[in-house]
Amino acid sequence: MFLFYGIFSGIIATALFDIFQISLSYAYNVNKSKWNLIGRYFYGLMDKKYFIENIESEGTVINEVQIGYIAHYIIGSIFGIFYVTLNIIFF
Repeated sequence: MFLFYGIFSGIIATALFDIFQISLSYAYNVNKSKWNLIGRYFYGLMDKKYFIENIESEGTVINEVQIGYIAHYIIGSIFGIFYVTLNIIFF
């Protein structure tokens, strides 16, 4: 059950992070994260490209923004599982 709680808390925390980032971009004109570059990097991992000198000069990949957001939420879920596990252990 803690796995479900971890994934759920990670997704909620990541969504709140994204909402906060959107509000900062509207209020203070702060640049949003470029999830297309993250998606391009994770797509390059399938071709065993672990080190990329300049990722912006690489060619665009189909659905790179969606791949970036999926990776973003998966990593957030992993952090959520870690957070819930530490809370179960220590509290």
